[in-house]
Amino acid sequence: MKPNGDFVRDGGPEEDRTPDLCIANAALSQLSYGPVQWEAGYRARAAKASTGRARVSEHRSGIAESVLRGLCPASMIHLLFELIRAILGLFSFILIVYVVVSWLYAFDIIDRRNQFVRSIWEFCARITDPVLRPLRRLIPPIAGVDLSVLVLLLLINFISNPSHDDVLGWLERLLYGNGSIL
Repeated sequence: MKPNGDFVRDGGPEEDRTPDLCIANAALSQLSYGPVQWEAGYRARAAKASTGRARVSEHRSGIAESVLRGLCPASMIHLLFELIRAILGLFSFILIVYVVVSWLYAFDIIDRRNQFVRSIWEFCARITDPVLRPLRRLIPPIAGVDLSVLVLLLLINFISNPSHDDVLGWLERLLYGNGSIL
């Protein structure tokens, strides 16, 4: 406030700010988005823009960077790993459907002539067989039971456990700089 009781409109030291501005600053200081790598370059361009010496192209790139501030490399890495986990989870679901339908075929519970069930089984077979074929060469069936599906499900669970105590979680922490190699 000025000595005459008027509020200062242009900011300034803490005591010169309006009460609403102080409340807004306190609320915004509670938010934390983490460090962004290009923040120093962004601040330098913003300082130039505030003095009026920045060119239009520099100002536009500053706006583009301010839009991209929420998409820091760490969040992109996390998004990529979550996408991999989702794909592996979907693949696990397809594997389980494939096993259940093959068991239902083997025990004559469902008819192979049912077009809907046959299309589900063919879809699952086309998705899973390219991955299962190398495992079937290494692991022979034991007492007529194909264990390659079980081995693949265990491998997927080892790679992408939902609790993030897995290979993907370790690799993600390593890329963030929070994990160790061993």
